[in-house]
Amino acid sequence: FTAQGTLGALESLLAEKKPWTIEASVEMDDAHGKFQGALRKPLARPGLEASFTAHGRELATLGALTGIELPARGPVQIAGQLTLAGPNVKLSGLDVTVARSRVRGAIAWQKSDAPRVRIQLAPSRVYFEDLRGDSTPAAAPRADRSGVDDARVIPDIPLVGEGLRQASIEVTLDHLELADAKTVLASLTGQLRVVDGRLTVGPFRSDVAGAPIEARLVFDASRDPATLDAEID
Repeated sequence: FTAQGTLGALESLLAEKKPWTIEASVEMDDAHGKFQGALRKPLARPGLEASFTAHGRELATLGALTGIELPARGPVQIAGQLTLAGPNVKLSGLDVTVARSRVRGAIAWQKSDAPRVRIQLAPSRVYFEDLRGDSTPAAAPRADRSGVDDARVIPDIPLVGEGLRQASIEVTLDHLELADAKTVLASLTGQLRVVDGRLTVGPFRSDVAGAPIEARLVFDASRDPATLDAEID
């Protein structure tokens, strides 16, 4: 493990307007990364603008550095720009590649008790085998804790909860393709918004195995019990 970097002159750190430059790099047997940016107004209202790149042999290697368990898929490449301004955090120009999967876009969120998140995905493609992280064939079922065969990639996700009622989330998809092996199973385009416990999806368009689908739905978790209104063509 090797890490090295440089910082700007001390007079830049003490200056009111002059940015303080930061450059760093990390080298490991299975991964390496670079970080290059500038800390603006460090003694007044600090803000950070930087670009970063990371490469790894396996996704699990990068996950171990952050304490997150990730599948052993690879190679992995990550690039983007990071902007910090007060409670606002933005990752722009994101380009993440894991094996054959590639996701591009931007993420912005505001740190507070009521989180506000905005996600924009550019045209991207995700292969389900890259999410499984094992060598099990796509058609082979596996048993879950109850003993029932379950080969799903996306698990059950509870929609009703205090977090959904407090969060403000907006997701925009621009031609997100979901594929398995050599087949594109679905392409998704549309918007998803969560405001005050109301999940609104649509207009949402998809093409599943050659069949076009348009959907609009409103899931209202501000009520108890929650209600769902959906229109699918």
